Amino acid sequence: MVTTFFNVFSLLLLVSYIPWFYEVVLPRYSSRTQRFFYLTKALMKEIKAFCKCVTFYFFDLSKKDPKNVNVDEPSILLIHGYLHNSSAWTDFKKWFHKEGIKNVFTINLGHPFQKIEDYAQKINNKRAEIEALTGNRNIILIGHSMGGVVAVEAALQSQEGILGIFTLASPLKGSYRGPWGGIGECHKQTQLHSPYIQELYARIHKANLSLYHLATEGDLIVRPIESAFHTPSPKQTILLKDLGHVSLLFSKRVFYHTYDSIKTLLTTK
Repeated sequence: MVTTFFNVFSLLLLVSYIPWFYEVVLPRYSSRTQRFFYLTKALMKEIKAFCKCVTFYFFDLSKKDPKNVNVDEPSILLIHGYLHNSSAWTDFKKWFHKEGIKNVFTINLGHPFQKIEDYAQKINNKRAEIEALTGNRNIILIGHSMGGVVAVEAALQSQEGILGIFTLASPLKGSYRGPWGGIGECHKQTQLHSPYIQELYARIHKANLSLYHLATEGDLIVRPIESAFHTPSPKQTILLKDLGHVSLLFSKRVFYHTYDSIKTLLTTK
């Protein structure tokens, strides 16, 4: 029994990393079969991403915030999700630097026994610090999971200078699945149809925010999936099939979707 399971697992692991299988073979099968293999691929990537998160968890990336900045370019602030910290953005920050983007900052939101509004105030305090350093108020916020909700809340508290908000798998309508056994006020606030979430939507509707959303069908934390797109008239929505909630953070494809959208955004400002 154990041997059979191991053999099946090994086969799925092998198949999940063969690009032509998804491009040529899989489209011939039913949608249910396709979904099974995409979810399997997402699961494999989630396991790998979880291991990377554990490895880098105690690496405080905020201490690596730039000191020498480009005063002519807007800054980017990366905002992590629930029960995570600045180490979530290790790959994203590396890839931004490879593209020549210097003004990339991170933040540690702290323990989960706080409200979304408290986290948002920390974001706006960080924005003030960045503006003092760069002399440039313009900024782009990128948030993963709960970090996307925090980014939106921060913009609603103080919108001036925010060019765009990019959310990656963020429960903008709340979530009924996770994180399982979550604790803290912020967890309660991001449950599906919570009073806070309903009020947030009404506030977004009255504001003029440039919102860009990305999510994946393999996300087992933010459910229903449409929660990740639940804002009035977003500028862009992207739905991927073969990634999970955490593996979004370590995907070059996700990064370049975001990076290309940022470039387009800046050329229209």
